[in-house]
Amino acid sequence: MKSNSTIISGINSDTGRNVLFQSAVYWAVDGCKVLYFARSKFNSIPSSAHGPQIPPSEVLAKIRIVYPENVEELMKFIVDILTFRDVTPRVILVEELEEYMKESDHCLARTCATLCHVAVCCSARLKLPTYVLITTTKDVLPPVICSMFDSVWYHNSEHNTVTRKYPTDLVPATQLVLVPRSDGALVLKEVQHLFVKH
Repeated sequence: MKSNSTIISGINSDTGRNVLFQSAVYWAVDGCKVLYFARSKFNSIPSSAHGPQIPPSEVLAKIRIVYPENVEELMKFIVDILTFRDVTPRVILVEELEEYMKESDHCLARTCATLCHVAVCCSARLKLPTYVLITTTKDVLPPVICSMFDSVWYHNSEHNTVTRKYPTDLVPATQLVLVPRSDGALVLKEVQHLFVKH
């Protein structure tokens, strides 16, 4: 078994949150346990990507949202995944990772490496592939960080697209389109293409 790790750079806070919650619902509908690290409290539950309806309670029950206040809390939650078997997620989502460590690319790289390692451990424990999706508002990521991920995407707010920068030869799509939901929020037309399912 293995994990699949993805990072989206240059994505603004609101769109990043929409895409992450859309991803959480996508996986929870499949019955997967999702761990979502959010930067700030949700004022309300976002509507489904496919319409105005709030996801059913059995879907939301699969999504655990945690609000770490700083990098130390974030790292503690990540390491706790290895300690407590009952919280082993199949999917780990992290919102605006760089906000936890504004001063240091070294700290950002270390946290990315830890997240990817924990996902591999979860895969071994579950005997299933696991998935990591991280968003960052940084337009440019250091090569050492990009090298840790299976795929690196970039958000283009002018064209409302998310384009895969690495690897370029991966199919099916190298560019995904963001479309307005009924409430005006932008979501991905085909969120499943962010993830390479095994």
